[in-house]
Amino acid sequence: MTADSRAPQRGYADVNGLRIYHEIHGTGRPLVLLHGGMLTVELAFGPLLAPLAERHQVIAVELQGHGRTADTAREMTLGALAADVAALLRHLNVDRADFLGYSLGGLVALELAVTRPELVSHLVLASAPYRPDGFHDLPPGSDRLPSEADRRAWEAAYREVAPDPDHFAALLARVTAMVAAFEGRTADELRSLRAPTLLVLGDHDFVRLAHAAEMLDLIPDAQLAVLPGTTHTDVTRRPEQLLALVLPFLAPAAPRSRPVQEPAEHSIGAALTAYLQVRLAELLTLDAAVRRDEPDAVHQMRITVRRLRSALTAHRRMLHRERTDPLGAELRLLGKILGRARDAEVLGERLTAQAAALPAAARPEELAERIRARFERRYTTAHRAALRTLDSPRYRALLDALAQTAAQPPLRQRASHGRGEARRVLRRERRRTGRRTRAAFGTPPGPDRDAALHQARKAAKRARYTAESILPLTGPAGSRYVLRMKELQQALGRHQDGVVAEQAVLTLLTDARAHGQDTFGYGLLYAAQRQDAEADLAAAEHAWHQASDGG
Repeated sequence: MTADSRAPQRGYADVNGLRIYHEIHGTGRPLVLLHGGMLTVELAFGPLLAPLAERHQVIAVELQGHGRTADTAREMTLGALAADVAALLRHLNVDRADFLGYSLGGLVALELAVTRPELVSHLVLASAPYRPDGFHDLPPGSDRLPSEADRRAWEAAYREVAPDPDHFAALLARVTAMVAAFEGRTADELRSLRAPTLLVLGDHDFVRLAHAAEMLDLIPDAQLAVLPGTTHTDVTRRPEQLLALVLPFLAPAAPRSRPVQEPAEHSIGAALTAYLQVRLAELLTLDAAVRRDEPDAVHQMRITVRRLRSALTAHRRMLHRERTDPLGAELRLLGKILGRARDAEVLGERLTAQAAALPAAARPEELAERIRARFERRYTTAHRAALRTLDSPRYRALLDALAQTAAQPPLRQRASHGRGEARRVLRRERRRTGRRTRAAFGTPPGPDRDAALHQARKAAKRARYTAESILPLTGPAGSRYVLRMKELQQALGRHQDGVVAEQAVLTLLTDARAHGQDTFGYGLLYAAQRQDAEADLAAAEHAWHQASDGG
């Protein structure tokens, strides 16, 4: 081992008949990294080592036969590999540690969590199932599987450091046989886990997402994050996204090997940092749901995008805007793209249901089916456009920038202020909402008033999301503020839904007339869109009086 504790320490430990290679980076609470099958420390975790070492004593291990750890004639099993890791920790005088296991390393980490729970403080399982049926049944050559280029990279890395460079093919056969013999853990064993657990996988992984969701339900204290546009082999090649998930999960961090600037405790900066990290993890999970076209996924992803943008915009006085303003612009564009699909979905559902309830003279079944088919086509087109956006380099760059910002926001000195500043932020948002709301209610009925009410709705929504981002500082008063702004937003939202639907029906009516179709039903639909407008506006006015009185 090297003498300088600040530099990485690299060496071997004689345990269980092996000379296990390991590296130690940084100081603090121990974090054990366990690589995937056929990988080395550098290939699996290279870009992650330094950032993780800023907060933890990182212990990166090369398992039996991998990298610099020579293979032996001993049978290779998950139980034996887990026992090797436990013996190495005894050798290093580590009683308890966090574990991040990727692929094969995840199987080993899970083995330890079940059989040696006293060793495991926090558990991160990246692309690791708990039963053999957790893997997709894939044909050779599937793009979910490692490519030939991946295999060449593995062999090149192995040959560079292995004691026997020609042992690669034999090792591959042994690892393949070990995984094929994997019998898995039981549901009861997962229910018995007590370590907080973060499950991570790619949306194009060869581990099934439904299986990961099953693990999420079984493990008592578990979270699940899905990395968008990511295969199994790409999971640890997304360092910014992975760090944005792992570092907050492992917090509170141990003493660092070097100082890192952080927001003061109980400050707006601290609340905003935590909020951004939660929202980013939510965004990554919803990305996968949108790609699978799950019900309501587009809506929820758009809400998360708006929450992120509102937090960056409303707190711009706390942030270095040269970093965050471009993010806000990109989030605004993403929200618009998602909005096209969501609007088609909502309008289609609303108008189809209303058409089906019309009197028989309006031929409701025929009308409802015509409207349903039209908006389904519109949704399909918009959803495909959204997927193209999610597959674009621009979106990937946005995720990377969000990950950097969430991990360490560019905070100004003002962000170190606490409850007093939080109250000032909420008063400012209340005044902004009030100006727009009073202007809207003071505008005569017509298109100008509709537009003004829509602006008031957007202001109430931003005020609500802003208050949510600093709730740890505002307590019950902040919760009441969120509730009042939500009531105002929803009442104005119902009015806006009627405005949008009215215009949509007018377009449908015009098209039907141009094609010689019966327009009677469309006329009834048009008249129905604003039938609750006065009640919605009365509810909005009441909600605003409650909010402006501080109730």
